[in-house]
Amino acid sequence: MNRTPHLTPFKTLPWRLATVAGAALAAFIVRKTWSHGGEVAFVVPALCLAGISLLLAWRLVIFVANSLVGLALFIPAGRARNPHWVVLETNRQLGHFEAIFSWLTLALVVSRELILEVTMVAALFALGPVIINALAVYSGPHRPRSLAQLHLKRRKFFYLATALGLLLLGLLDREQAATLLPLDVAILSGVVIRAIYFGVRTRVDDAPDVAEKWLYLDRAFMVLALVGALAFPYLEIAEGEKAHNQDATNRMADDGHKTCDPAGADFQPEASLFIISDNQFHVLDGQRNGLQLPLIDKVVPVAARPVELDLLSEATLNHLAEIFHQLQKTRPGMLWAHLGDIGDVSCQEELRRFDGVIDRFGRDSLAALAPGNHDSTFLGCFDWHPEWKESCSLQRTSPELEHAFISARAPSTGRTSNASFTARVTTLGTLRGGANITGIFLDSSDYGAISVGIAGSQGAIS
Repeated sequence: MNRTPHLTPFKTLPWRLATVAGAALAAFIVRKTWSHGGEVAFVVPALCLAGISLLLAWRLVIFVANSLVGLALFIPAGRARNPHWVVLETNRQLGHFEAIFSWLTLALVVSRELILEVTMVAALFALGPVIINALAVYSGPHRPRSLAQLHLKRRKFFYLATALGLLLLGLLDREQAATLLPLDVAILSGVVIRAIYFGVRTRVDDAPDVAEKWLYLDRAFMVLALVGALAFPYLEIAEGEKAHNQDATNRMADDGHKTCDPAGADFQPEASLFIISDNQFHVLDGQRNGLQLPLIDKVVPVAARPVELDLLSEATLNHLAEIFHQLQKTRPGMLWAHLGDIGDVSCQEELRRFDGVIDRFGRDSLAALAPGNHDSTFLGCFDWHPEWKESCSLQRTSPELEHAFISARAPSTGRTSNASFTARVTTLGTLRGGANITGIFLDSSDYGAISVGIAGSQGAIS
């Protein structure tokens, strides 16, 4: 006897539509009564897209793990020659997660309005299962006659939904579609294996009570995913506000400024090098994005950017250039070098803005320019992000463009490699005994296949 409405999927449609309407009403109330409502609608899509970029950094690990979990389905366990129930359930839930992963992101990036975002997410969780079940029930010549048969038949629709969702994610920014392709391959590797297994599996061994247990696990998974999607931005907003208040307190402290010890002012070294870095010119005529809010300071403390930095970073460099030329009068052989992070968002106009700085310091005195992660990845962390282009008034950069920029401005002396890892070797001066003092400037950006995608781990050397 059928104890569930899933074989008649539209039977539950009225209360599911009421759930979507209730979610929209709740979002409307929150938007009108909570001061952070607009901020949530702005930052959550950006965090989702950033999460995809971080997953992209782990594409090799995802590919291997996803493939191995899928292949485990073909390892029989017990007399029934079926896989172990843990393996089977893991693959089933991975199939659900992969489908939800792409469509949840799409639902959140459709708009920057909280009411629409919540409505789309509620529709995904409330109406998505109805659509999948309806396709499984009414497609093909044979309708499933039990819940277990329905679970087997609807597998292919989960996998099709995953493939379609990944395709639509890539179309969010067609110029970066090729960048996202390795992550698509990593996810689809397991999808294809699972599709083959469940495609050739025609016999259903699940008893009715076992099928009911699968149903309860599916519901629990959906509830946990929804609770996590709602709780994460709220917690991050609260932590971000604490970090913002602490930052304001620190700025008002009197002990935050120190002066240099003048005891070594008369010392005459064999070589002198004036080092600057991390000015992080920020493009001011691009669109602000959801990753430029106080809550990010809590996740990545080094990402804190007070407005003074955007407005006065070049003024600081101009002042340092004056100091450099004053020091050169007493140290004629002094050179200068920049150790990376010319830009912030990683836009071409940020790099070009540095040409004026080179002229003020002096091209003839330049020892080296080193790459920085903020010069080739979005906000120094992300290889892919659809908001990258909108954040730049002209064009975004890339590791290849960054290296070309540095090579074109490198001094005539010394050597610079043009590979993905850039190193600069320059003679800085001569010891009193006649030996040369050699400076080696290493790349501060790691473009390896596996990285956590967070500034600080990409940039361990400079």
